[in-house]
Amino acid sequence: MDGQDALKRRVAELELQLARLQQTNATLQDEHSRIVEALKLSEERFSKAFYATPDALNISRLSDYVHVAVNPGFTALTGYSEQEVVGRSAREINLWADRADRERMVQQLREKGTVDNLEAQFRSKDGTLRWAVMNSRIIHIAGEACVLSITRDVSETRRAQRERDAMQQRLQAVERTEALGMLAGGIAHDFNNLLTPILGAASLLLGDERLPRKARDEAAAIMDAGERAADLTRQILAYSRKQLLNLELLDLNCEISRTERMLRRVIGEDVRIQLELAPGLPAVSADASQMQQILLNLAVNARDAMPGGGKIILKTATFTPDQPIRAARGLREGLHVLLEVSDTGSGMSEETLQRAFDPFFTTKGPGKGTGMGLATVRGIAEQHGGAIWAESAPGKGSTFIVCLPAAQGAAAEKSKQAARRCKGKELVLVADDDAAVREAVKRLLESDGYRVIAAKDAAQALAVVEQLGKAPDLLITDVVMPEMDGRELRDRVAHRYPRLKTLFMSGHAENVLAPHGALDEGLRLIHKPFAAAALSSAVRAALDET
Repeated sequence: MDGQDALKRRVAELELQLARLQQTNATLQDEHSRIVEALKLSEERFSKAFYATPDALNISRLSDYVHVAVNPGFTALTGYSEQEVVGRSAREINLWADRADRERMVQQLREKGTVDNLEAQFRSKDGTLRWAVMNSRIIHIAGEACVLSITRDVSETRRAQRERDAMQQRLQAVERTEALGMLAGGIAHDFNNLLTPILGAASLLLGDERLPRKARDEAAAIMDAGERAADLTRQILAYSRKQLLNLELLDLNCEISRTERMLRRVIGEDVRIQLELAPGLPAVSADASQMQQILLNLAVNARDAMPGGGKIILKTATFTPDQPIRAARGLREGLHVLLEVSDTGSGMSEETLQRAFDPFFTTKGPGKGTGMGLATVRGIAEQHGGAIWAESAPGKGSTFIVCLPAAQGAAAEKSKQAARRCKGKELVLVADDDAAVREAVKRLLESDGYRVIAAKDAAQALAVVEQLGKAPDLLITDVVMPEMDGRELRDRVAHRYPRLKTLFMSGHAENVLAPHGALDEGLRLIHKPFAAAALSSAVRAALDET
């Protein structure tokens, strides 16, 4: 019995152990199922994230950098299909635009095991280069070391940044231009005040037939130098777009024809000038001297681009800008006149073309160029309500295009009246705080027979009027004077004598004159420096005005 009982107990123990083993097996099976389910869920999550991410993702073996998986973002960035990439390395499909960037990526992986914000260019299947930022990490898949790379396309961001940088540079250039313009205006004013008595005295000497021929020749030389100095101040003001313009109706074809002979002397015999002038060209409202300045500057610029000789083509045409061009060039609507100056020279690179109109920018050697020629042309064109742009390529010459608005309802030609010296006997009151200018104007007018009283400022001029007990036949006053400006002086005298006739004079630029009201419609203004004939004509016109 004892043996049977022992056997029964042993069987019971075995059955208990078997039950426990079955329970453990069931637990292990449940755990295995949970692990398998978790792996499936993790793989599903990774797969969804991998394929749904818009950035370019790729996994490659660390040993040879052969791709084992890529997502749709990668195929969209590169243009290659998944079948064309998997099983091949980036080097095989020539994905890196610069191999040095790939070497940087490999080196960082070896040294750090990571790549952070590596910016590089990648070449897509169609050859397009795109900028992207790459981040990479080493991961292990099935026991094998792999590289997971995330690449984000930043081409549009870089383009936007370049545009912002370009706008910032343009803004800085505008600010520099404005600062230089203010400086130029101040310098021009002082220079014009110095030139006014010089030109006035030279005019008087030239008109004195009692002087010996040699003395008059010397006076002519002084006059010529003074006028060239005056042209220099006009050029400075044209660059800063602050110059007062003497507008008249011009036929651009006629101005080109008149200037052609001078251009031929300037550019030399090894450069040929060809004219292609459109017939029936509408008139433009422009300053003749400034149109000549445009032609001269562009012709000299073209000549310098052809050191071995060549051809300059001067072409005119009409042009009606459409909306996109007008937005790009800043042109208003309506008919315009085009002046094209082309050369057969060396041309310009895109980088040089972008800076061609910048002040003080020049590609010429030291002492061979100031960098102001094209900047001056741009200033003149914009001050006339027009624009200028250039087209060029290395080895293909350059074309500079000046576009000016056509005068509305104007004939194609208007003859200019020659300046004339006009005599008179009227009483003229001259007010100017610059003694040299004041005395020069007094002498010029007295040589024409006028009775002249000179005042050093507005207060003295008012005292003269009070002493006279009547208004002068003409008040000539500087615009900007201390204590009281010319406009206020005119208003105070005109309050008592409403029929007062006034001629303003100034050597300042537009931005200085405007706040003083000297540019208001209907006011007469003569710009310093002026020669005797110009002053005489302006005075007579002011006196004869009804």
